[in-house]
Amino acid sequence: MRKEEPLSQRMLALELRTAIDMARRAPRPDYIDRVKSLMEDHPHGSTSRHIEHNLGDARLGWLYENGLLPKPRLRSGDPG
Repeated sequence: MRKEEPLSQRMLALELRTAIDMARRAPRPDYIDRVKSLMEDHPHGSTSRHIEHNLGDARLGWLYENGLLPKPRLRSGDPG
């Protein structure tokens, strides 16, 4: 896969939300690969509080369940 240009945190959060939602609805390999690619090309995304907040618990849980985050980073009261 090609290396992508760095995205702002705002754009990365939007791209990740969209890619995760697509992969959750239809777990096709290309959707999951898109999420993996975004995480690999933008490693700051997995540690950014801004991105965690914008993804929400449901999406963070999905990342954890699929081995894309090292541990659950869930916050109470956030439906995702």
